[in-house]
Amino acid sequence: MIDILDKKLLESTFADDFASPYYPILAELYLQGGDLYRARRVCEIGLDHDSTNVDGKFVFARVAMAEEKFTVAEKWLKKVVDENPAHFNALRMLIRLEFQLSRSQKTIRNYINRILQFFPEDAECMEWLKNIQTIET
Repeated sequence: MIDILDKKLLESTFADDFASPYYPILAELYLQGGDLYRARRVCEIGLDHDSTNVDGKFVFARVAMAEEKFTVAEKWLKKVVDENPAHFNALRMLIRLEFQLSRSQKTIRNYINRILQFFPEDAECMEWLKNIQTIET
């Protein structure tokens, strides 16, 4: 078992295998440390070697958000929620981003409804729906 907080060990594991399932954790550690360049590079390299890693895509979206590359973040978040419809952190991040980017209310409502299928009384979703209704009137 690998110590996921040991950055040196994660770096070594990643250097040995760029498709290692641990690369999103390494990228997350870089992101948390404010090293956006390394976080982005780890995600780029990791996804080049394992394009199916949803967690890598999610961290990549978070890096793009930190870099204020909002349309890039949107692209990656859409991929995450398409590939894993129950990735609620990505869904919530995407909904907030869609509001920020002034996307279609219909599109935003569709993403909100995905969460409501699992959590029908979700307070944040209810607030978002109120915001949409206010905008529509």
